[in-house]
Amino acid sequence: MIFINKKPLYIAGLADFTTRYPDFEGAMKKIGNKKPVILLTHHPDMFRLVKPNISLTLAGHTNGGQIKIPVIGWLIIPSLFGRRYAGGHMIEQGRHLFVSKGIGTSILPIRIGNPPEIDILTISYIKEK
Repeated sequence: MIFINKKPLYIAGLADFTTRYPDFEGAMKKIGNKKPVILLTHHPDMFRLVKPNISLTLAGHTNGGQIKIPVIGWLIIPSLFGRRYAGGHMIEQGRHLFVSKGIGTSILPIRIGNPPEIDILTISYIKEK
């Protein structure tokens, strides 16, 4: 177990909703409302359903849009929310999401205007009041 300020760090994972059924209740059953929690999910669209006790959600899936043509922009971003969750760090209602653009591709084995990336995250914990 990993501890931060003598408190355990919880890690939960969700199945990808495009191929399986993500079970939030099952993933959080033993954690409850405890903090801090890092949630791992393949698809960033799941972030909209994340509860406030999740400190950080990590996702992928979008490949950053994979093909970005100058002036035109992205051809396809596989998210119900378009560019909103294409890649990078986002904060919504105090919840954090990081979407990696990754190194892979989907359907077409090409990347244009969107180089592959391997992310290194430094996570610091600020003690809550």
